[in-house]
Amino acid sequence: MYEYIIVSNEDEESFSYTSQNEKSQWVLFHNGQLMDTRGSDIARTDTCYGYNTEGGCQRWEQPECRHPGDTFSIRFGYFDHPSLPGDFAVTDHNTSLTASDCKATCWTNCTCVGFTTSFPNGTGCRYYYGIWEPAHLIAADLSVYILEQQHSDHKGMAITIVKCKKNSTV
Repeated sequence: MYEYIIVSNEDEESFSYTSQNEKSQWVLFHNGQLMDTRGSDIARTDTCYGYNTEGGCQRWEQPECRHPGDTFSIRFGYFDHPSLPGDFAVTDHNTSLTASDCKATCWTNCTCVGFTTSFPNGTGCRYYYGIWEPAHLIAADLSVYILEQQHSDHKGMAITIVKCKKNSTV
C-alpha cells in the first residue's frame, strides 16, 4: 500500500511517496512515467498538459494557442527539409534537458509544431517551427514528438501536423 503526492503545475512537477511495505520497487522513466516492478502505473506525468486532471495532473493556465485535446504524439522517422521559406529548426545542446523539458518549452511556444531530443541518450532539444514535409522510415528508431491539435470549432476532428527528425544518415 502506498501513500503518495503528485504535484503537476506550471511551476513544478514532483512526486513523493511512503510505503507501508518494506519492499517497494519503482522505476522512474525519463518521460515522467512511474511504474512498480509488477508493471502497474503509479503516475503518468508524461500525459499532463495542464487541462486534464487524470493521473495526478493539475490544471494550469494554457497558452492561447493550446486547447483541451491537444497533445504531442510520438512517431518514428525524421524531419526532411523545410517546406516553405521561414520554416526553421532550433537546437539547444544543453545535456541537462530531457524530452519533458523539450515538451514544456514547445508547448508554451505557439509557433512550435514538434520536437526531438538532440542526442542518442535523450538529452538536448531540437524544436521545429513552420510546415515540414514528413519522411517516414520503415523500422526507424528516430522518435519525434508531433503536435496534434484538437480545435474546439471542429468538435471531434483531429488535425495532425506531422513532423519528423533528420539527425542521422539514412
